[in-house]
Amino acid sequence: MSTKSFFSQTLFLKGLTNYYIKSDFNVTINLADVEKLYPLNGKILKGEFSADLKAEGIYNKEKHQFPALDASVRLINGYVKTPDYPEPLENIHFIANARNKDGKPEDTRVTIEQFSYLLEGEPFSVNGYIEDFIKMKYDVKIKGVIDLEKLTKIYPLQGTQVKGVIDSDIEARGSIADLENGNYAKTSCSGTIEIEKLQYTSESLPSTITVSDALFRLSPSKVTMERFKGTLGKSDVSLTGDLTNYMYFVTSNNDVIKGDLVLTSDTLDLTEWIDATKPAAIGTTNTGTTTPSSTSTVWEVPKNVDFVFDSDLNTVLYEDVRINQMKGEITIKDGIMSLYETGFNTLDASFGVTGHYDTRDMKHPKFDCKLNINELDINKAYREVRLVRKLAPASGDTYGRVTVDYQIAGEVNSDGTAKMETLVGGGKVSIANAKINGMKMFDEISKSSKKQDVKDPHLKDFSITTTIHDNKLFVEPFELKVNGLNADIEGFNDINGGTVNYIVKIELIPIDKIRIPFHVTGTYDNPKVTMGKGKGDN
Repeated sequence: MSTKSFFSQTLFLKGLTNYYIKSDFNVTINLADVEKLYPLNGKILKGEFSADLKAEGIYNKEKHQFPALDASVRLINGYVKTPDYPEPLENIHFIANARNKDGKPEDTRVTIEQFSYLLEGEPFSVNGYIEDFIKMKYDVKIKGVIDLEKLTKIYPLQGTQVKGVIDSDIEARGSIADLENGNYAKTSCSGTIEIEKLQYTSESLPSTITVSDALFRLSPSKVTMERFKGTLGKSDVSLTGDLTNYMYFVTSNNDVIKGDLVLTSDTLDLTEWIDATKPAAIGTTNTGTTTPSSTSTVWEVPKNVDFVFDSDLNTVLYEDVRINQMKGEITIKDGIMSLYETGFNTLDASFGVTGHYDTRDMKHPKFDCKLNINELDINKAYREVRLVRKLAPASGDTYGRVTVDYQIAGEVNSDGTAKMETLVGGGKVSIANAKINGMKMFDEISKSSKKQDVKDPHLKDFSITTTIHDNKLFVEPFELKVNGLNADIEGFNDINGGTVNYIVKIELIPIDKIRIPFHVTGTYDNPKVTMGKGKGDN
C-alpha cells in the first residue's frame, strides 16, 4: 500500500535581535508521485520520504544560541533509475535525526542511523553520530564498494569524469578536540581503503590523474600508504609511507597534513603541472606598488602540507631541462620546498644540491642553493642554462669541463628566472683542461701585445674564486698558463648590462719574468684593450 503525500507547517517568530522561534514542520512524500508535479526527463524515482521538525527557543547569532530542536528524516526503499545507466540505484535507506534539548552547541547530537544502497549487487553503508559541537565527538562506520563510473552515470558531475572502484571498511571514534591536541590514545580508527583503476579528469586539471592500485591502512595517528601506483598526466608515480595528522586535517580548514613518503618514478614531467598551478604574476604599477598580474610562472609552494620525500626519480623533465637519476630528500613545509644532499645528472655532469625555494612572500619569492658539480661541459652549460650565460659569458667560447663548488641566493622573477640584481653568492670553479676559441677579449690582447700565442689559448690546471653582489660577478686574482705563458687575471663583469672590467697580466717574455698588464673594458662582445692598468680600475 503506497503512502499518501502530505505537507504541514506552523511557524511563529517574535523579536528583532533575540528571535523567538516556534516551528512544527511535517512532510511525507511518495517519490513515485513526484513525476506528477515535476518533469523527471526519463528518471524513475521510488520510495517513501518523510521529515519532521520541531523547534522552539531563542536564536541569537552573537551568543551562539539556537532553539531546542527535534528533527528526523527518513527515506525507505528508495530507488533511482536514469536513462544514462541501465541499472538502478536501489534499496536506498536513509534514517537520520538531530536532537538538542536546550539550544547549547555542546548538547547537540546528529545521528545517521542508516544510510545504505545497492548498485548492481554491490552494497554500501554509513552509520554513526556526531555530538557536542564544541568538542565534536564522533562515531562513524563506513563499509562497502563505490563504483565511481556507475554512480556518476546516475548522478553526473559537471566538468568532471571519474572512473574506478573504491572499497572501504572503516570504523572511527573519538573527538576533533583530542585529534587537535594529539591525544590519539583517546581516539580509535581502523580499517582500509582500497582503490583500483581510478581515472579522474577535470576541467580544472591539465591532465588525467590515474590510480591503478592503492591500499591505505588507517590507525588513529596515521594512514599507512602500503602501496600507491598511478600517473599524473605523462608522469608515473609510486608512493609508500605514512600520512599523519590526517583526521584533523580533513576536519579543519587551517591545519597541516604531514607525510613521510618514499617517492619513485621512471619519468616525472613537471611542466604541465607547474604551468597549470601558476598564480598571479608579480607586476609593478605606475605608482611603484607591487601587484599581482596574470602571467606569472612562479609556482607557490603549499603551506598546508609538511611532507618529506625520500625520492628516487629516474628522469625529471621541466620544459627543456632533463634531469637523470635524481636521488635524495625533498621536503615541502610552510611554503618552502627544500632539497637536502640531492644528487642527479644533467648536462652530462653529476650534481649535488642542497637548497630552498621559498614562496612565503609571493611578492618576493626567493631561492638559495649550494652546488657541487663534477665534470660539467662548459660550452653546453652556456648553451642550455640562461644563468650561466648571464654570469659567465666567456663560457660561450670555452670548451672543456669544469668542477664547481658554489653557493648562490636571490629572488625569483615573475617568469620563474633568477632576478639578477638580487643575486649574492660565491665559490670556486676548477678547470683541468680547456680550449678557448674566438673569444674577443683574447683576440684584442693578441693584437695589442702582437703575440699570436695569446689568441685562442689552451688553458690548464687553474681555479677561479668568484663572488656575486651588487649586480656584478667579481673574479679574485688567479694564475694560469696561456699556451705556456704565465698569466694572472682579476676584475669583474656586470651580470645584467654585459660590461667588463678586467686586468690581465701576461708574461710575454718568459726570460724576463715580467707580466705585462692589459686593461679590458667595454662589453664582452665588444671589448676594448689597453696596455697598462688604466685608470679607475677596481
